[in-house]
Amino acid sequence: MSVLKKAVGGVWVNLKYGIYRGTSWLAARLPLKLDYALASLVGDFIYLTWKRHSANAVSNMRRVLGPDVPWQVVKHTARQSFHNYAKTLVDFLRFPYLSKQEIQDSIPVREGLNYLHDAPKGKG
Repeated sequence: MSVLKKAVGGVWVNLKYGIYRGTSWLAARLPLKLDYALASLVGDFIYLTWKRHSANAVSNMRRVLGPDVPWQVVKHTARQSFHNYAKTLVDFLRFPYLSKQEIQDSIPVREGLNYLHDAPKGKG
């Protein structure tokens, strides 16, 4: 590998790392609702512009939801999956800036079988 290729590769790695760190820092300082709203917009952008991935998502969602579900519902659900994925990335970006207490507080603790029996059906 040429010296120039190595240098360019190193710059690119450092640039990507800097973008990640800057985005992580910003996400941690913005309100979570705003982060999630921005993530939904990013999810929409990717869904609408990355046709191959959105087509795969729609095809997979059709398999999950079944042949009787209208195409509009299948497409909407696939699009929502892009929103959810982007929101998961927001959580990942915010994580390094959370305190131990914030992490503890975000984990729901439920004890007892009644929670399992009382849980809404079809909600994951």
